[in-house]
Amino acid sequence: MCKACDRAKRERHCPDYITGCLSCSARALAAGRAFFDSHQAQTLTPPYRNALRAIFGQRWKAGHRLVRLWSRSESIKKKGSFL
Repeated sequence: MCKACDRAKRERHCPDYITGCLSCSARALAAGRAFFDSHQAQTLTPPYRNALRAIFGQRWKAGHRLVRLWSRSESIKKKGSFL
């Protein structure tokens, strides 16, 4: 986890993302449309699964767990994301 992720844990509206940080990538996915659609459908939709695989590779299931953790955080739920 990077400084941007630490800040996102403390501040509701953290616009910072660090390239190469997998936690930042998971946080970005948690606030995005692909995850929202997947969450609403209660299944891993092809666009969301493809995004997970593009970012996390073979560890996409662990990446999904990280996305779900970020989706429950106040920084994601209240910043105007799809959730």
